[in-house]
Amino acid sequence: MGKIMIKKMTILSLATILIAFAINIEVLGKNNSEQQNNDESNVIAYLMAVEIVNEVKQDAQKSILDNQRIRIINLGPVVNHPGVDYAPTVSADGRTLFFVSNRVGSRENNKGPSHDFWATTKKERLDTIFTIPYNIDTLTGLDYLNVNTIYNEGAASIAADRQSLYFTACDRPDGYGNCDIYFSKIEGDKWGRPVNLGPNVNSDNFDSQPSISADNRRLYFVSSRKGPNSDGKPKLENMDIWYSDRDQDTDEWLPAQNLTCVNTSKQEFTPFIAADGVT
Repeated sequence: MGKIMIKKMTILSLATILIAFAINIEVLGKNNSEQQNNDESNVIAYLMAVEIVNEVKQDAQKSILDNQRIRIINLGPVVNHPGVDYAPTVSADGRTLFFVSNRVGSRENNKGPSHDFWATTKKERLDTIFTIPYNIDTLTGLDYLNVNTIYNEGAASIAADRQSLYFTACDRPDGYGNCDIYFSKIEGDKWGRPVNLGPNVNSDNFDSQPSISADNRRLYFVSSRKGPNSDGKPKLENMDIWYSDRDQDTDEWLPAQNLTCVNTSKQEFTPFIAADGVT
């Protein structure tokens, strides 16, 4: 018996493609550690999108989405493959879709292809036809100094400048916890050496799912670190949304703060900050 979970949402456009997300079918009846060690053949994840079409008649008493007809679209075999495709994020111009995949062409480790960052493009913002995906970082010989490595990379966020990538990387030698948030800036047509965002952002626990504001000044992310709703143990119910601001003078990231106005005693995850900075 499986269950369907929406793992990641990213706003693409309020006109046609609103959301890209990954559907994950998990095997039930196992605890978290068992699931982490589980063979990946038990996990299916693929990328979808939501198309909204304006209704002819608009009801002023309803929200914008209540006035829409919604159609879920599978992005198809060009983007998806038989393995794992998840954690989509879209560039500000709506033409490039970044995601994580373990397809052939990803870095190999002792378990097979690792989870690498891939990208696909489309000609127009509102198109649903994408090009063949490509691995965004194929440089070799730099060990963990690449964006993609033999270790697993996870959820990412592309800044509005289309030059800055904030992403999750796990089990790297320079990490503070099992998963940390890193930054890389594009240099020409290649991504530069990733930089760990440091102890003001990362903890000795689980830190992941970054979402950067349009002005590149505030970073939202998920952490299971000790806080108002967490005892600091790496478990799902300890997941809260945190944020860190970039200091205007030093350009350094300030100590992370718990987003108390949103978090509860339950789990919160997958933050997304819209381009307006308030949604």
